[in-house]
Amino acid sequence: MNDIEPINQSKAGELLVWAISLQIVDQATRQAATKLTLELRSGIKKIKAFYKGKKRKAKDAYDDLVAEEKGFIKPYLDAQGIVDEKISNDYLDRVRRTAEQQENLRKLNTNGEEWSPDVVLPEAQGTIQTPNGFVNVRSDFNVEVTDRMALIKAVADADCSIDYLIVNIAFIKKDLKQFGWANIPGIKTVPSTVITGREK
Repeated sequence: MNDIEPINQSKAGELLVWAISLQIVDQATRQAATKLTLELRSGIKKIKAFYKGKKRKAKDAYDDLVAEEKGFIKPYLDAQGIVDEKISNDYLDRVRRTAEQQENLRKLNTNGEEWSPDVVLPEAQGTIQTPNGFVNVRSDFNVEVTDRMALIKAVADADCSIDYLIVNIAFIKKDLKQFGWANIPGIKTVPSTVITGREK
């Protein structure tokens, strides 16, 4: 830690004061700003270099622990997946049979007319109690997009929220840089800068 203390503590404070007080008004102050930003970059580079080995060792140790953990967990996850699938199938089967029975009751008729009974069959029980705990099962659904253009049209027609579409800013920026399409509807480019530097 002693190797970086002068950079990370005392000198860092001086550089911060310099950065705050700096005013760029002429060529001399531009050169001073350039000197400062290069010195800051150099300090950052030295600190990153100091921690690089430590982070690599920590990452290797972390990866080893994660791999060991996964090895112990895998048979449990495999067994859980099998049991959960069976519980899910049982629940969905009970839901289906309840719906079928309800439909059969609805179709019962007297005097040749359709008769809808007031009695409603109980829903399939989703909570299963055991002496050492319980499992709750509920109906849900997964979503997949089958026609992106149809979804885009639905958003454009205000049939669904614009939140159904996710804007990929990184892709748009890369695309604009590559092809120079500056007049895409709904897109505005705002000038900015990227500053790079290197010490001699």
